[in-house]
Amino acid sequence: MKNFSFFLLIFLASCFGGGKNICMDSFKDVEVGASVDELIAVYGKPYAIKALENGEEEYEYIERMILGNRTWEYRHYFFIVKDNRVAFKRYGEDVPRDKRNSYDMQTTYK
Repeated sequence: MKNFSFFLLIFLASCFGGGKNICMDSFKDVEVGASVDELIAVYGKPYAIKALENGEEEYEYIERMILGNRTWEYRHYFFIVKDNRVAFKRYGEDVPRDKRNSYDMQTTYK
């Protein structure tokens, strides 16, 4: 029973990661107009910050969907920030190169 409790604790700690993970549901909860301090307090430091035109910045967060021991898909969440407030948000999905269409990978074209 002690081993089960230990593994359950490790599993839960790896799933929740201290509340700093972003996912589609939490992305939808971020309101346009939220401050950068609120964004960082909830999700931590962004993966990347890119300077844009007109004094805007793009904060990028990444969610990795893992299946087994491999990354199955990436979701990139972008927050466009102006005057320390979220002015716009968007997301995009990316499939790792080795997970693309398996039929195409197995078929030889002449």
